[in-house]
Amino acid sequence: MVGAVAAAAVLQGGLGEANAARRRNDFRYTPDREVARVLSFGHRSSLADALWLRALPDFAREFDDRALKERWLNGVFDVVTDLDPTFYTAYSYGSTYLALINKQADSAIALLERGIARYQAMEAEDGRRYAAGTRLRIDLAMAYWMHKRDRAATIRHLEIAVERPDCDFLTRNMLVGLKLEDRDDLIALSYSAQLLDHQNPQVRAKAAEDLEYTKLRIARRVQREFAAEQGRDAASLDELRAGCGLEPELAAMVFETVEMSADGKLTSWRHDELRVQSTMRSMEVAAQIYRRDNGRWPTIDWFFEGAGNSLLVLRRLDIPQGKRFVIDDEGRVSVVEDE
Repeated sequence: MVGAVAAAAVLQGGLGEANAARRRNDFRYTPDREVARVLSFGHRSSLADALWLRALPDFAREFDDRALKERWLNGVFDVVTDLDPTFYTAYSYGSTYLALINKQADSAIALLERGIARYQAMEAEDGRRYAAGTRLRIDLAMAYWMHKRDRAATIRHLEIAVERPDCDFLTRNMLVGLKLEDRDDLIALSYSAQLLDHQNPQVRAKAAEDLEYTKLRIARRVQREFAAEQGRDAASLDELRAGCGLEPELAAMVFETVEMSADGKLTSWRHDELRVQSTMRSMEVAAQIYRRDNGRWPTIDWFFEGAGNSLLVLRRLDIPQGKRFVIDDEGRVSVVEDE
């Protein structure tokens, strides 16, 4: 017994390091497609959901062996989409993760192409049009543009998408913009709009703010083009909108929340409003951290002075004139009239 205890003490350090190394490359077992089909007992969609939910926590975990993680990820996406070919989230989320987080753009594109092929087969079989098939085609076009800057491939897939009746007009304008010239603002407008229905509320809020800022950028670009063509500034917002050269539907969307000041400066009341809301959310997060570390809520001045300003970059211009930030006893931030 004494010898066993002594041996365990000697081996403890090495075993601990070995176990830690093993955990860094350990992951949950995922059956291959044939085994999964048998284990589903006819309930393929339910098993696909179960495997997906079980694998999600490991997606963001770091692996020392990146090649091993890539094989595991592709195995998960392969078996889940084989069990349920209509699992749009697996195609969309999986491709986003592979391209943005794991830096595997080719694998992301291959996953989207696999989803498109399966939706095409289903549509050919039952004669129906699936909205997810359109979204996957747009996702594929965006993947080629965002991760490879492959303009020809982007245009090719957008041309297919716009032929489908459920394709949105922003995607159509993106295609027009690519064919005419490289218009990054139109591309950003389409990309931001795609995230307005995202399942994460923080992503939706940021997408709404980015969308309004992009609309303002387009309006300002139109203003510069008007001045260059006419040799003068537009006298009013109505004159600028009438001579902007945009499609009527797109012009209505761009100028919906844009205002022109007396000196001709363009601003967006909706973008300013969303910036204030974004600032308030950031302040509430920082207040929670402050309370956790100090046992009490911070004052509003803390956000603009000293340590608070190192956590957040807050500008008083974010607050409408005549108003101020306040924080209540529960850490909620709001904007009230300045007394």
